Amino acid sequence: MSVEQATSIIVHDNPYVTVFPYPEKGIGILPELCCNRVILFFNKNHRVAGVPSVG
Repeated sequence: MSVEQATSIIVHDNPYVTVFPYPEKGIGILPELCCNRVILFFNKNHRVAGVPSVG
């Protein structure tokens, strides 16, 4: 699934969250937990690379 499709689904399910796509797992992630933020990792082809997580 593409990043755009995943973002659209997440925001449709919960319009109160913000999706933060990251190009590599573990790069640039803040250590704080924020319940209205969804972390979405993607690969070089802009395909979702894992299960989105709250963070």
